[in-house]
Amino acid sequence: MDHKMQITNYTFRTLPEWYQKILNRLLELQFDRKESIKAQLFQATYKTMDDTRSLEIILKDDGLKKSRGKTVPVQGFALDNDNTPIEILLFIHSGIPYMLEVLKANGKEIIKLPSPEEFQIFVSER
Repeated sequence: MDHKMQITNYTFRTLPEWYQKILNRLLELQFDRKESIKAQLFQATYKTMDDTRSLEIILKDDGLKKSRGKTVPVQGFALDNDNTPIEILLFIHSGIPYMLEVLKANGKEIIKLPSPEEFQIFVSER
């Protein structure tokens, strides 16, 4: 994947393969409201936010606003080529997914984005 991404809109099916796979990896574990969040993710539109590779998740409706849950119910962790941690965080607000954040612990540019299979996925305490 290019390290300089153009701001682009996608559906789940048109997302670059890496994003499809990492979202599916995040959905492998059981967490509160997983099935509802999964359905919303498959129906969402995605927009690249900037060069960090993070995605804004846009839903046609507001989903289930009445439902509460963790801000980050599930996340992943892997190492960049320089052994600096990279985190993948799925952000939820009031039961609605709104961002998939990709961040490197030292704030520097990612050298080589690990494959989705390299990420350790776990249910978050957040």
